[in-house]
Amino acid sequence: MFDSAIYYHRAFFHLELIDRSYKYCPLPPEWEKTEKINEFLEQFYNVTCSFSRTEYPTSNLYFPSVYSCNFSLKTAKESDDSYLSSMGNLMTEKFEKYWKDFSIILAIAVVLDPRYKFNFVDYAYTKVYGVKGSPQFLEDFHSFENQEQAATQKSELELYLDEQRLSINVDCDILDYWKGNPFQYPELAAMARDVLSIPISAIASKAAFSVGGQVELQILKLPSNGD
Repeated sequence: MFDSAIYYHRAFFHLELIDRSYKYCPLPPEWEKTEKINEFLEQFYNVTCSFSRTEYPTSNLYFPSVYSCNFSLKTAKESDDSYLSSMGNLMTEKFEKYWKDFSIILAIAVVLDPRYKFNFVDYAYTKVYGVKGSPQFLEDFHSFENQEQAATQKSELELYLDEQRLSINVDCDILDYWKGNPFQYPELAAMARDVLSIPISAIASKAAFSVGGQVELQILKLPSNGD
């Protein structure tokens, strides 16, 4: 709605000039506020669309999306605009439970994305907390394979992490990526198969049941051959 209103804001000004009964045209400061709110909420809209797709988004999308929301809220809270800052504070209260109680396995999933790996985790936590370094559970994940490896032998995880990351702008099908690496990284590929199959939203499943209900209703309305 904000997008549509902003796109046609000149039409509102014109309507105010030609129609005396139109008395509720937003003032320039209100349009400015609308544009700020629209820009702020756009990130949350995009994340909502990403999580609610019926194509079952893979779990590697979780951490970057939740981080981007966290950073947007942090930016809004620190804004000089009192209205935007107040909105950011109120939204943060509800958002905190998702950030604090996020699933560890879904956070690990981003490491299995060749475009992000540990680099993005370090970047995200530096931006949010001002401290460089992955959280402890990811460090444990990084070292779990090394416990049984010889000191001079690199684990699959280390070899994978040492490999140059793909560009963030690459449209990477992560399922195809790991499907094509069963011999180079057999253990990681098996792990990726399990981790990436975890749904990050139940919306697609609910939609399937809703469609099923519609189909059932349509069947009940079919003609009964004269019975």
